[in-house]
This record gives sequence, structure tokens and C-alpha cells, in this order.
Amino acid sequence: MRVRNRGVTGMLGRLAVGAGLVAGLAGAAIGRGDICQVYRAGVPDFDQKRDDMPNDGKMYCVPTSWVNWLAFLQNNGYDGLMWPTYGTQNWQSQTHYNTVTSRIEVLADLFDIDPYDGGSPDMGELADYIWDHTSPNPYIISMGWSVHPGTDMIGPKPQLAATQLLMGGMVCLGISWFKAEGGHWERHGGHSVTMFGASNLCDGLPILKWKDPGSSDSYSLQSTFSSSNSTMFPLFDVFSWADDSSNHYALIWQFQAYTGPTKGFLTSVRTMMLNFGLGIDTSTSSITMLRPLTFAREALPSLVDFKIPDANLVVDFQLEMDLTSALVVKGGLDPAVSRLALGDGSVKPLFKPGKAGPMATGRFGEIFYCDGSVLKAINPETGKEDGAVGLTNPFTHMVYDDGRDELVGIDPLKRRIVQFNRHLQETYDKSLPDGVDPQPASSVGIHPVTRELWVLPGDDRIIEISRPREGNPIAKVKKLPGIKKCGSLQFLPDGGITVVSDGEVREFRPDKDGNFKVSDLSGFNGRKAKGLFRVGQSRDNIPEAWRHVAEPDVQPPAEGPEELVDCPSDYDGSDFVDLDDFIAFVADFEEGVLRADFDYSGFVDLEDFIGFVGAFENGC
Repeated sequence: MRVRNRGVTGMLGRLAVGAGLVAGLAGAAIGRGDICQVYRAGVPDFDQKRDDMPNDGKMYCVPTSWVNWLAFLQNNGYDGLMWPTYGTQNWQSQTHYNTVTSRIEVLADLFDIDPYDGGSPDMGELADYIWDHTSPNPYIISMGWSVHPGTDMIGPKPQLAATQLLMGGMVCLGISWFKAEGGHWERHGGHSVTMFGASNLCDGLPILKWKDPGSSDSYSLQSTFSSSNSTMFPLFDVFSWADDSSNHYALIWQFQAYTGPTKGFLTSVRTMMLNFGLGIDTSTSSITMLRPLTFAREALPSLVDFKIPDANLVVDFQLEMDLTSALVVKGGLDPAVSRLALGDGSVKPLFKPGKAGPMATGRFGEIFYCDGSVLKAINPETGKEDGAVGLTNPFTHMVYDDGRDELVGIDPLKRRIVQFNRHLQETYDKSLPDGVDPQPASSVGIHPVTRELWVLPGDDRIIEISRPREGNPIAKVKKLPGIKKCGSLQFLPDGGITVVSDGEVREFRPDKDGNFKVSDLSGFNGRKAKGLFRVGQSRDNIPEAWRHVAEPDVQPPAEGPEELVDCPSDYDGSDFVDLDDFIAFVADFEEGVLRADFDYSGFVDLEDFIGFVGAFENGC
């Protein structure tokens, strides 16, 4: 087939499509209610540039931005984090200069920050530091979101950071510096700042507010605390990272405040949050948030009730990856899945399945739902189906294995463990071990370290199932003391677990021999729960290779399947590649029509959009 490109340049096409995507994102509100601004008072503004640190601290923005939060925590009831200084302090005072310097150096060492090349925060080390240095010992949930060159090409939204702050999180923003060079944006390093507020979240373009550790050149004095802010706007364009020779389309939010030739873009959001859980209370038609520990000045109380219509019909609910909302599955004659916003308590419908069934959320925010004998991937933004695969039998339980990046389901009729990757391609199908009866199973979970599949049959047993790629699954059976029947298994950050038994949350931890003992380190033990109970877990979309390096070296993904037509960018089959093709593709893409699955992955997603634009600009 002979194809010609009729008068639409690559840049014109890119700008036209970018404008359409940007228009939809610019009006996105913080959450699904009336909270239009958020503000955290009392956050310090320490300087990173200090003449008694290696390279004068010029590459220590990351540890300094997190020391701001340590000082905030100490002033709000968590003493000892700013050792050797204790108690509530005026951190502006020069008296505390040496203390601040020592804490910056400690975190720089824990994060393995290079004095000349910088680095990224190690959120696990930070959580351990907080646990080890203060009392009461707070469980820390750590999360991170980042835009990845060549893979996930939508950067974190300002609204995400604002909602994390609203939920009680301690948030730091990753800013990447880009210059326009040769028709694309080239990255030239980055920066870390401490976010303390946001406004204009309900309409127009959001405004972020932060403390900048690099704003002062006073190398031996604690400068006056100050703040920075910027209107944010999304930009869809071509970006290049330092260690990646190729260019990639990306949609990233830009800081309008940086007006020079080097522009700032929001490329990562990292958050620490105090432990919390959610439980169903059908007697009050509500989901209850349990917060064992809170900041002394935190607006959210330790227990919050969210009213849920028809709470007695709720058969499942799952916290979403960013922990700012929960997905609620209602059964009965009119099954539905809704989203509960934990920031403001609003409830909005997301999609209507044919049948009520189990649900799981992936590590990148995907929703997987078992609708009878059909396993569906649901777009978390639109509620529309992104892909589906037929099952031999409906699953009774599903859980997502973040470590293996796979969905795990239990087929009770054939007594099988069946697993799928995020594209709904089957990767594992093996028989359950002898003695494991999935019919009465009340709960399943994936151990965060061993990746074992744990099954609670509903009595006092826990069945731990290993899933080797070669060979058959192997089961080990353990018992929970003082329990006759239980359900709603959840894992805690240190390997402990919670279950629900007789209307209460019960907490256990294994001893050195692996046997379970009653515990109450998390503060959940004995709390009321009528049925389902969920615990906030540390989850992020930042690959392991990105977490401890200054300039991550991430290779582009492998090429997809061969194109099945001579010229796929001739979308309307007119024998010309022109604006009509572009308009037709965008219309199908926005509706999620399967024909817009440009890379034949089974999903209509941003990778299809990028693939089509690339082929369109090449004329075929």
C-alpha cells in the first residue's frame, strides 16, 4: 500500500494531541469533594549548603528535605528524632544549627547520597530510623510515584501530592531540570523539596507550596525560614533522560515559577504516612478509619467514620495504591463498585459489574475484577474495561503479588492457583496442595517478604503456600492462639498480621521459631471490626533500580508484536496518512475502543497513543 502524508507536520500533530490531553487534566480536582486547599503548619526550612559537610552539602537536598519532616515530627510528639536535641524547639534558632547538620549527615549516610552526584531517598531506611529513634514507635507507610523514561509516561499529578498531605502524609517532591534542546527536553539533574501545602485544587491549575533546602547560600548560619510556590500546568512533549539516549513522549506537570531556560518538572512524589486501617461497621452503615497514632496537631482524629450507602451489602473493599481512596464492592440485586475518597469522605460510582466478585489492585493502580467467569482489567480513572479474559470458573479470592507483579486467583472448583500478568496473560496454573480446601477460605494474602500465598480457611489455621515456578505448590499449616475462627488477613510492615475474629481485630507476630504470638505493636489489637478489615500498605511504582541511584539507568521496554498491517497509522484506510487518521484514532482512544490497541497488548493505554503518534509522524 502506498501512503503519503498530507500536510500535517510532526510538531503540529504533537501539539494538537497534547492540548487535548492537557485540557482534561487541568481541571482535575483534589479528590471528589469540596476540599480545595491543604496546609501543614510548622514545617521547618533547613538549608542544605553547609561549609562543614562534604562538598558544602550542595548535593544534599534529599536528606535535608526529609530532615525538615523529622523536626516537624519531633515538635508534634515524636521526641528523639533530632538527637541530641530533645523536645519542642524553635528550629529557626542558630542554637540548633549543629544538630540539624548532624541529622542531615545521618540521613545522607542512610540514603547513600554521593556528595558530588546526589542520590535518592531510601524510604525503608527512613522508616527504620523513625522507629528506632522515637516513642511511641510509629508504623510508617512509605510510598513513591515517578515518571519512568520509556515505560510509564504520565508523571505524578499535583493533586496526588496534595491528597497525600491532606491524609496526614509527609511529602517531598522530586523536581527534574529540563532544557529545550533540538526539539525535545533534555534532563540536567534534579532537586528535592519539602511540600507543606497546596491551593486552587478544585478548579483551574493547582498551586503547590514547598520549603526549598537550596534557596539560601548562608553556609554557616541558619537562614530565615521561607516558602516557595508555583502554579502547575501539564505539558505533553518529548523528554530525554541523561542516561537514556532515546527520546520519549511524556505528560509531566511543569512548575510555572521557573521562568529561565531551565524549567522545573514534577517527576516524583514520595510520602511517609502513619499507619492506618479501614474496617466495615454494618451497624452504622459506615467504613471506619482507625489511626492508632496521629500527629498532636493533625486535623484528622484517630477514628473517622465514612457513611456508605447499603453498607450491609458490601462484599469487598480494597485500598487503592496511593492510599487516598478505597474501592467498595456492593453486592445484592444491583451490584456496583464505588470509590470512597478518604480525604473528604465522598463516595462516587466507578463501574457496574454484572455480578459481585473479588477485586484486587495492581502495583501501578490497575483494578482487576472477577465478574463471574470473566476476569476484567478496569481503568481506575474512567471505570471502563481495559481488557478481559475468560475463566474456567469464577475465582473466590484474588490478591495482587507486588513482588512478582502478578495477579493470583483461586479456582475453587478445580482446586487451582491461577496467575496472570498485568496484561491478563496466564503465567501459572497449578493444583492447590493436598488438604487445602478453598471452598470455605475466608481470606488470602501474599507475604511481603517470602511471597508465599497465605490462606485463612476460616478456623484457627493459617496455611502458607509456596509457589515455585518448577514443581508443585507446598503447604505449611500453623495455628493462631486463642482463635476459633477468623478472616480478613492483612500483613503489617514488620511481618506481623491482623485478622478479624468475633468482631475484633486481633494482631499476631511470629516468634523465632515461626509460631504466632498475640501482639499489639501496631495499635490495632482489640479494635472493633464487624467483618472486613484492611491495613494501609507501603506501595509505590518506583522500580527497585531507581530507588538508590542519582541518575537511574532504565532501558526502554522490549519491542512489541510485529505490526499486522502495512501502514497502521493509516487509521481510516484511506491510503493517506493525514489529520483524519489522527482524529479518528484519538476518538477511539478516548472511548477505550479496542481498535485503538495499537501495540496489540490487550489494553488501550498511553503506550498505544505514543506508538500511534510515532508511526504517524514517520508517515507510516
